Amino acid sequence: MNTQRLASTLLTATLAGAAFIAASFAAPTEAAAQNTAVVVTDLNVRTGPGTEYPRIRTLTGGTSVQVEGCTPDNWCEIVAYRVRGWVSG
Repeated sequence: MNTQRLASTLLTATLAGAAFIAASFAAPTEAAAQNTAVVVTDLNVRTGPGTEYPRIRTLTGGTSVQVEGCTPDNWCEIVAYRVRGWVSG
């Protein structure tokens, strides 16, 4: 392989790697934006996924929350005001 062809191959590989890295850094931001929700009515936040867990606080309608994930029975772990807890959704 001649030097010019090798340089072209390395440049192509470097550009592809840079595009992959840029996409990797962009993905969490897009994912975070997709996991944001707004509380519609007052909502109890609990220490665990069930009504048997103590209530931490009540969020008022209009509050934005970050949804971390949900269980199959619709309890979602959220973060609001730097507090992590569970809500029934």
